[in-house]
Amino acid sequence: GSQAPAYGGSQSGGSLGPLLGCLCSIHSVISFLFGTHPLKLVTWNVGGIHSPIKWRKILAALHRSHVDIAMLQETHLSTAEHLKLQTGWVVRMYDNPALGRKAGVVVLLQRGVDFVVDRVYQDAGGCYLLLKGRLEGLELVLGTLYGPMVWDRTFLAALRRLLHSFGDLPLLLGGDFNAVMDPELDRSQRGMG
Repeated sequence: GSQAPAYGGSQSGGSLGPLLGCLCSIHSVISFLFGTHPLKLVTWNVGGIHSPIKWRKILAALHRSHVDIAMLQETHLSTAEHLKLQTGWVVRMYDNPALGRKAGVVVLLQRGVDFVVDRVYQDAGGCYLLLKGRLEGLELVLGTLYGPMVWDRTFLAALRRLLHSFGDLPLLLGGDFNAVMDPELDRSQRGMG
């Protein structure tokens, strides 16, 4: 039978090294153990990846870090441009393309990841992508999200309704909600000292 994933830890910074400082501001690496098979999942706001040099560096960093599933936000890419990411170690790609040069999310899967997708959910604005299926035999929902830059109660309410529709299914959701508890404090450019 399928076992629920055991949480293996999380890190910020870490194995993707100094490349992160120049390419993006936020990322997380999470390792899970499905039975006896470890999986490494990364969520990364890449801040736009139009430059072939930048997306090649990102793919190389993910490959060197032995990432199994990469969830990228704020790609600013169309579906045709996202397809360029499906090279080398990336054997499957699911995307919700950007509208113009805003948003855009993509999930990249490494060879050997047993993920059978039954249904894809996405919004019209390129802000979220949810994949309902079976990962290593466990039924779950895997998703990536790039929230609107301006607080949008309607967007969050619709997302909440969708997430509730999955009931008790495990949910792996990574991304950048662009939501803060205190906008004056959290988005202030002033020093804290």
